[in-house]
Order: sequence, then C-alpha cells, then structure tokens
Amino acid sequence: AGTYLSSRRPFTTVEKLFMLNAVQVSAAADHLVISAPQQQVRVDPLGGDDFRAVDTGARIEFTSDAAGRVNALLLPVPVMVFEKVGPLGNPTVLYGVLALAAFVMACALVGAWLRRRRPPQQTPAEAWAARAVIVTCLAWLVVYAVGLVGIGELGSDFAAVFYAFPSAAFVTALGLALVAAVLTVLSALLLYPVWTDASWPVWRRLRHTGVVLAAVATLLVLREFNAIGFNYY
Repeated sequence: AGTYLSSRRPFTTVEKLFMLNAVQVSAAADHLVISAPQQQVRVDPLGGDDFRAVDTGARIEFTSDAAGRVNALLLPVPVMVFEKVGPLGNPTVLYGVLALAAFVMACALVGAWLRRRRPPQQTPAEAWAARAVIVTCLAWLVVYAVGLVGIGELGSDFAAVFYAFPSAAFVTALGLALVAAVLTVLSALLLYPVWTDASWPVWRRLRHTGVVLAAVATLLVLREFNAIGFNYY
C-alpha cells in the first residue's frame, strides 16, 4: 500500500508541479486496489509480489529493495514503472501544504489589517519583522494568484499545454517567486530579534513564527516542484 509516481515524470523542470498521475495502492483483506485518475482496478495475489488484475487478467508486479521494502509497481501494457514515494513525495500532500500555507498567510494579512490602528509595544527590530512577514505573505499570495492565472490560460486551450508553455503569466509568477523566496529568508532571519527582544507577548511571537513557517513551507514545497527559478527548459 502507498503512493506511486510514474518514473517518466519530470524531475528537473517546473512541469513537476503538474504531476497528477499518482497511483494509490490500498490493501483489503484478500486483495489490493490500485486507484489512478478515473480508474480503479482490483488485483488478486498470485504469490510473492505478483498479482493479477481481476477485470483484464493482466499481471502486475511489485519490486522490493535489498531490505525487502516495496519500492516500485510494474504495469505490463503499456510497460510502465511507478516508484513508491513517501508522504513528502506525495503530490496530494504537497498541494495540501501549499493550500494550508496560503490560508495561513491570507489570515495573517487580514489580521494585520484589523490590527492596523492598534500597534503593539515593540522594539524597532520587531517592527521590521512584522513588516517583513506582511510583505512576504503578500508576495506569496500574488505568486499564487498570478500562477493560477497562467495555469488557467493553458487549461482553456489544451494545445497550449504543448505549444505555449510557459505562458507569460506563469513566467511572471516564477520571477515573483524568487522575490518572495528572498523575503521569506529575511523573515526567517528576523525571527531572532522576535524571540530575543521579547517585547511581544508569547502568543504574538508564536503566531508570527507560525506565519513565517507557512512561508518557509511554501518555499520548500515550490523548490521541490522546481518552481523556484526559471526551470522550464
């Protein structure tokens, strides 16, 4: 059981962001269920790591490493190899992290707006930290918005996926992501005075740190997807 990704997926370019061909394998009492987009297949065991699809009779094989851990799924027709990945390699988990981080950063901007007339007692360094995280959140949300516009332009014309990628909006989002990445590093560095000056209440420091971690998570996930930098060739 687990998540498997095609070995033919992009590894070094930003197209990795769109790898939606994950296969999920779940175990039942006496069989396995292999789920792919718009398809679900029951496979019965033949012995060892070999299985047979109930509907087609096709033979399906799992391979294991030297330690006996399953590491790949082999499909015969067409011949395809799917590599097993952990939670941090699962696209669904990574997309979920991006969505949660975007929600946290959006809430941070709303909170900053509502508190704009009630500035807290703080040192100059803490004030800079607060400004930096607001600008960082805004930058990442703009990256999300512009990137979705670029993806939407391609989604409206299937041929454009092959002949017009990346769109101008998508390239702009990649450029803005570099700016947001620098701001994220700055916000992370400014956590030091937030915790050493300690003028803010503990709850505010924890909240601020959580927002910075959301920005850092966004940076790390997009880096995993090769979306930090212009990696589309």
